[in-house]
Amino acid sequence: MSNPFQELEDNEKTPSPKLRSKILGSYTVISGIAKIAELFMGNFAYTLAEVVKLFDKQLNKEDHSPQEPQNEDT
Repeated sequence: MSNPFQELEDNEKTPSPKLRSKILGSYTVISGIAKIAELFMGNFAYTLAEVVKLFDKQLNKEDHSPQEPQNEDT
């Protein structure tokens, strides 16, 4: 990939609209991909953690529930 900043000869010079759209377009695409990945991966991880917590609570509730008395005919 070529360096798009090579078109700038002087630090004081403003970039051309073509160069500016090329750089900002690349940034927009990368930013969009990162946001989509964060959306799916972050929500998936959070949902998975919440499901594990709910499952753990359910198991603890069943473990601590009062046992039914057993009928012993003696």
